[in-house]
Amino acid sequence: DWEAERRRTSCPLGASAHTAAEVERAAAIGLQWAFLSPVFQPASKPLDTRPHLGEAAVVEAQRASPTLVVHALGGISPTSASRLSASGVGGICVLGGVWTMRPDGSAEADTEAAVRYLDAI
Repeated sequence: DWEAERRRTSCPLGASAHTAAEVERAAAIGLQWAFLSPVFQPASKPLDTRPHLGEAAVVEAQRASPTLVVHALGGISPTSASRLSASGVGGICVLGGVWTMRPDGSAEADTEAAVRYLDAI
């Protein structure tokens, strides 16, 4: 029973969502946040073939579920982060945009890129 399990803990709980319906379900069962992706082509997953949701879908999902913090994820640039933040989206999540890939395939944090995102929002 989900409701009994939810009452057992006071920690924040969230989910990963890939459709507006999944965001609505997360809100309906009492979660506090949802990652909604992919907004655009994820930099960290260049072979990802899922359809991109676009900014409008994230903004609408946040408006439709005001009790839930919706975090935009997937291909977010500083410019789109600024627009999404200004549109009322609850959060911006970035992976590939703040990592520099090395020739050997490993990654290194790009602090200058992270600052550009912070400045944008």
